[in-house]
Amino acid sequence: MKFLIRLFFSLFTIILIIFLNKYLLNKYRNYDIESLLNEDEIDWIENELDSKCQWISIDRDYFFKRTSTFYFNDANLLTFTYFTHSNSRLKLIFYFKIELKNEKIIVKKISNLTLSVSKIQNYGISYIYYRFDNETYLQLKDNIKQFQIKIKDIQTNKTTKEFIQVRVKNMNLFSKDKKGVFLCSKCMYNTKVDDLNSVKWWIQMKKQAGYTKIGFCNNSIENNHQYTELFEEYKNFVELDQFNCLPNLYDLKNPKKYFLSYSEFAQLDNSLAYSIFDSVFIFYMNECYWSNIDKYRYVSIMDKDEIVFPRKLSLKKNSDIIKYVSNSNEISSKNLFEDLKCEHEENKMENYLDKLGIDINKNANSSFYFRNGIKFPNELFQLFFDSTEMYLNSSERKRNIGHKIEVINPNDKSQKFLLTISNEFEFNYTLKLLDMNKNIIKPFYESIKQKINIKKFNSFYTITGSSVHWVFGKTIHNTNRSISTEIHFNTRQIDATNMNIISGKDVAYVNDDLGHLSHFKKSLRIKEIPFFQLIPDLNYINCYFRPNLNSTDYP
Repeated sequence: MKFLIRLFFSLFTIILIIFLNKYLLNKYRNYDIESLLNEDEIDWIENELDSKCQWISIDRDYFFKRTSTFYFNDANLLTFTYFTHSNSRLKLIFYFKIELKNEKIIVKKISNLTLSVSKIQNYGISYIYYRFDNETYLQLKDNIKQFQIKIKDIQTNKTTKEFIQVRVKNMNLFSKDKKGVFLCSKCMYNTKVDDLNSVKWWIQMKKQAGYTKIGFCNNSIENNHQYTELFEEYKNFVELDQFNCLPNLYDLKNPKKYFLSYSEFAQLDNSLAYSIFDSVFIFYMNECYWSNIDKYRYVSIMDKDEIVFPRKLSLKKNSDIIKYVSNSNEISSKNLFEDLKCEHEENKMENYLDKLGIDINKNANSSFYFRNGIKFPNELFQLFFDSTEMYLNSSERKRNIGHKIEVINPNDKSQKFLLTISNEFEFNYTLKLLDMNKNIIKPFYESIKQKINIKKFNSFYTITGSSVHWVFGKTIHNTNRSISTEIHFNTRQIDATNMNIISGKDVAYVNDDLGHLSHFKKSLRIKEIPFFQLIPDLNYINCYFRPNLNSTDYP
């Protein structure tokens, strides 16, 4: 009997020790991190947007997006961004609280990190990278259940109001399981019901171009059944991230308004609202990139008026199209619309990039940088042709001298252009292009323009070459190395041999004879446009526009 009593008390003691170690110790560890913070009481007054906002802040000085912090388990890399109106170098303390799958909790304090701020517009965005020591990393690897961070500003002794929840995932460098191309777009704002057809066209063009999936954030698309039905129709292709508010940097002394909706902000100061909104695009682009780096071979960062169209036309190069126009004696609509064939293949964007990498002799892990091909609305291009016709009809048509044709839009005097013809080859090309436009392309556009309201996506010509190279293009990123991006280039790379972070722009420039970024714009201040750099976009017309026009209803 005594033996059983001793055995009972021994078992009870063991169970009690396990309980104390498992629950009470963890409780005190939870308490320890709160006591370590030693934060001032913040007179924080909730406003009606707090529950919907995507931000966690230190007072109203530094703003962290809730879903933009990542820990890449296979690279031992913690990375996130924050937004501030301060230009000073920041000294912060980081408190990590990491719960492991075995229910052990690791608490870690990182002190005196001094961070520089990258100026975007007039506001600061900074990237933070951190790696754990080997001993800690071995405990964390593939063993994290929950990862939380609080951050303190040493200068003000204030902290984030709540824990930042870290998204734990793998980077999957060089994984053969990664397939396809994901497109991350800038946010939609000031988008109305009248823009429905343009939004639908933009989505459908991305699908026809062969992107695997696209994602964009929405700030202002109206809560309208037409948009609801549109996104339901494309639910397997479009990821929509709702964006509700901006940090209130208009009125820094207002204790009740830490955040404003874009419409509220725009009413107070529209230019400031746009400037801040443009700055926080960086958050969304990087979050989109980091969210998809492990699943897709390529991630593209583009605006909502930009598309890279794979060259599917039998005339692959811009120079091929110039020769086709220049050498033609008489082109009919049948020649242009039926005889020029388009290739059709699955995964066409991914395959196009793979083939393009070979054509431009790209390093295996570099990204693709596409220069601009500017696409104005057809009405503006028609003004180019009308002005050129008028000039040639009123002056001596000498082929061996230079010609300069001034174009001014009578409806908008600020739209001024100078078209140039420098030699006999360019003169001959100009005449042939005028003839093609007059007899084929213009009549085709006149026959369909009342049937489809897609605004600036009605564009059948492209300005390419040196006259528009000064306009920044966009990058399709190779996910085997890039770990962060700004609008145009990779900002940080990772060396897969030693997992070190390196700076640079590891991109290969794509010759615009082989591929370009179609940038649909209402207008652009271009100093001078050689006429031979104005090219009929037969790839867009034949392989994308006409098939989409015939298969989809655009009232």
